[in-house]
Amino acid sequence: MKPTGMVRVALALVLTLGACGPRPPRNPGAGGPTRRVPEAPPPLVVLVVIDQLPAWAFEARRPLLQGGIARLLARGRYYADAEYPYSSTYTAPGHAALGTGAPPAVTGIIGNEWWRREQGASVESVTDPASPLLDVAGGAPRDKGAASPRALRVGGVGDALLAQRPGARVVGVSLKDRGAILPVGQHPTLAVWYDPAQAAFTTSTWYARALPPWLATLAREHPVAPRLEGYVWQARDPALYQRVLGDDAQPGEPPAAASFPHPLSASANPAKAVRATPLGNALLVEAALAAVAGEGLGRDAVPDLLTVSFSGHDLVGHAYGQESWETLDMLLDTDARIAELLDGLDAAVGKQRYAVVLSSDHGVTRMVERTLAAGRPAGRITTDALEQACEQVATTLLGPSPDPAGWIAATRDPYVYLAAAASKLERVKHQTLLRALSATLLATGTLGHVRPVASVAGGCDRRSGDEQRMCWSVDPEQSGDLLYGARPDFVVQDPDLDVTVHGTLNPDDRTVPVIVRGPGFSPGRTDTRVSTLSVAATLAHLLGITPGPAVTAPTLR
Repeated sequence: MKPTGMVRVALALVLTLGACGPRPPRNPGAGGPTRRVPEAPPPLVVLVVIDQLPAWAFEARRPLLQGGIARLLARGRYYADAEYPYSSTYTAPGHAALGTGAPPAVTGIIGNEWWRREQGASVESVTDPASPLLDVAGGAPRDKGAASPRALRVGGVGDALLAQRPGARVVGVSLKDRGAILPVGQHPTLAVWYDPAQAAFTTSTWYARALPPWLATLAREHPVAPRLEGYVWQARDPALYQRVLGDDAQPGEPPAAASFPHPLSASANPAKAVRATPLGNALLVEAALAAVAGEGLGRDAVPDLLTVSFSGHDLVGHAYGQESWETLDMLLDTDARIAELLDGLDAAVGKQRYAVVLSSDHGVTRMVERTLAAGRPAGRITTDALEQACEQVATTLLGPSPDPAGWIAATRDPYVYLAAAASKLERVKHQTLLRALSATLLATGTLGHVRPVASVAGGCDRRSGDEQRMCWSVDPEQSGDLLYGARPDFVVQDPDLDVTVHGTLNPDDRTVPVIVRGPGFSPGRTDTRVSTLSVAATLAHLLGITPGPAVTAPTLR
């Protein structure tokens, strides 16, 4: 095979990188929680997660909010600069971090999905064949969509609450399975999520042997399917969006659906597509309030924990970009739906009888086309292109692979996984291959760093800056052989999916807002940088419990 220019650059730079042995990670933290637990905690603490809410976009749009988020801002403490201290800024690691206070290196949740070497396949973070979904119609459990927190290695605040306060209840609700499952820990009372195949909210056998009566009632009395027919997503304030963002259809948005309105009938699977519409938000809040009533949350002096994750904001952000009419419309709708959630909690629990913590699981990179138009470097590359470049340089360096899969098993953002034949190379050839692959990837001009996982694993507390962020992201047993990340304003995306992504150590991906409304938190704004790992400590503080051992970051103050 004749080397390409990219391969020639890689071979010329083959000796530029080295590696060192892995060390087991410990959880980051600056001492334990510093607040004393409240003598009389509120009967209910609620964690609200808005999936994909970067601080850069939230701060710009904050003045436009008039609903539930605005209410929390007016009555709570706003932390404008909360950062994830790791580089694997994805939905699953973020939800796990919010609920446990620990980074991916500790929780074991290193991505939304990752390549499982023993299975030779990419598997979702919460997939668990032993925990099938419950059928809302009363039929046999469903293997498709089976899910649980089995991969989560540490307990969360929910687990600590149940251990310390007999009679407490811990419930998670989301449109996404991972958004419901991971924030509430290993053994909560219940996690409930939307199953497009049934067009209904359900749970798995990990949590219950039979569908809870209130969940069956929700499916029967408030069926989703009839509401999908004829539903059209209309922009709520076109004049505002035109003034703030310019024209509706912008470069980079999907050409087939760049402009409002968006009828569900245009989708091949309306029951799935509804999650990325305001109707999906409405369904989520309906389910969350049904859970409050059905599980009796906040009814007595024993504190309960509820988590509600708004997944639709992330789905729309990926499809259209944060700078789109659609994402702004979705944020304003989420703001309005959170107001409905708060009104429902006021009625069910009492206005002064619950606390709320609002945050996000990750940020996102700005739209490439907007960045280019502003005169800054930006660009895209696909994981397929990275994998093909790696396979080519490996073949050029080593010859044809004896493994039918080639030298590269998979490229799953943010990792390159070597195939078995490459992993079994003698040490010198193995290290030479890793250096060549690293140089190949950097030569694309899209990536800001490429590191052998062995060189960034272990001793995280002794590292600093980006080295520490990479360290807190990796798990030597599950991570790939190389860890990479895009440059600021550049994206690595799956083919034909998403106009923008996240998952890097860049500030746009790592920095999110946090709002706390509860006893001991005076209204106002804090611009000092805080860690999102402090959210778990803060939840424990509000619940009046001692957090589990995974929580080492301090309580927000």
